[in-house]
Amino acid sequence: MEKPFQLEVHIDRDSTIPLYQQIVDPFEEAIAQGHVSPGQLVEDEISMSKRLDVSRPTLRRALQELVNRGLLVRRRGIGTRVAPSQIHRPVELSSLNHDLLEAGYTPTSRVVSYQVVQSEAKVAEQLGIKPGEGTLHVVRIRYIDDRPLAILRNYLPLDIAPSWGELHEKGLYDCFANRDIKVASANQIIGARPATEEEARDLMVPVGSPLLTMNRVAFTKDGRVVELGEHVYNPELYSFRFTVFTN
Repeated sequence: MEKPFQLEVHIDRDSTIPLYQQIVDPFEEAIAQGHVSPGQLVEDEISMSKRLDVSRPTLRRALQELVNRGLLVRRRGIGTRVAPSQIHRPVELSSLNHDLLEAGYTPTSRVVSYQVVQSEAKVAEQLGIKPGEGTLHVVRIRYIDDRPLAILRNYLPLDIAPSWGELHEKGLYDCFANRDIKVASANQIIGARPATEEEARDLMVPVGSPLLTMNRVAFTKDGRVVELGEHVYNPELYSFRFTVFTN
């Protein structure tokens, strides 16, 4: 039976620091220093509140704060666990494969679908081709440490489309670079939605689990569309990072 992690902390009731914060801070430090592993089960709420001699509402607030910070995951049936290590991807014009390599991971890909299809009106309009004209539709699953991270769906113009073997071995933008194609700009929409049965199976998450989504239309410097991307990500492993500025 899996032994849950028990936080060792001294609660100072005379301190001006709120009780829940006295639990949050050392818990966060324990995770940051590797004293507790990603995915490890955490002591249940009732047991922890009794052991630390705090009320359940106080403990529940502390745990919720850790959930809000992305450090814990709470699910019915599996209890409270330390969140898996996330990949924090900056929202900029780069490929997922490149970002994973930069973060120190060794990503792998599986091409699950590779076929030439007749473009529907919306796809044709975005790619700047005639409706019904052929386009490559490819679906890949990207893995890190043998865990499925993302499902990548792309429509690509046939004259610059990489081969199945290239996409199995390299990221899409590396394949473009080998053809002297440089992506200069893109329109991206980031959102979220529940996982379908097929997506849940491929990403190894429960059906209906929230997924991060990113839709991308990528352009070369001269304005040609070279990629339509419809990607979904497991948010327990992945997040987007934004930098914002005031006017």
